[in-house]
Amino acid sequence: MRALQAIGDDLEALDALLGAVGGDVTEADARAAVDAWFAELGPESTEAVDRAVAWMRDLEVRAAAKRAAVLEYEQNARAEERRAEMVKGRLLDFVKRRGGRFRTTLHPLRIQRNSTRALTLLVDPEALPEEFRDEETVYTARKDEIRKQLEAGAELPFAVLEEPGFHLRIG
Repeated sequence: MRALQAIGDDLEALDALLGAVGGDVTEADARAAVDAWFAELGPESTEAVDRAVAWMRDLEVRAAAKRAAVLEYEQNARAEERRAEMVKGRLLDFVKRRGGRFRTTLHPLRIQRNSTRALTLLVDPEALPEEFRDEETVYTARKDEIRKQLEAGAELPFAVLEEPGFHLRIG
């Protein structure tokens, strides 16, 4: 039975190797290292398997936390962009009231006319004459209907039903 420290060291090395290839287990060296580690495990390797499960769960938790952080950063960025636009609008109004120019010790401010005129549509794009709109068609598969047809015995050249796969249940 291997010492827990050795098992932990192995998993840290595997984690570092996978991190170096961006988690791409199709990378031959990374795949071989992970496969070799699992091939060494015998039926008495409960500690190693427990550590591997803990490592997997840790990776899942870290990934979920990073996804949540990305979402939070995006929301914060949008909020800051809206605040910046609000301040920019207030500065525009402030400078307009002072004749279109204002100088501070750091920033000379002046009002300048935009080079293009803003366009505001008064109707939905669907109501525009055809020469003024682009039509975009998006297709999605009706998987429930396809599955129903295949299960009823229909042969469809564009889809097949695969055998159910497997997943790991822990606990």
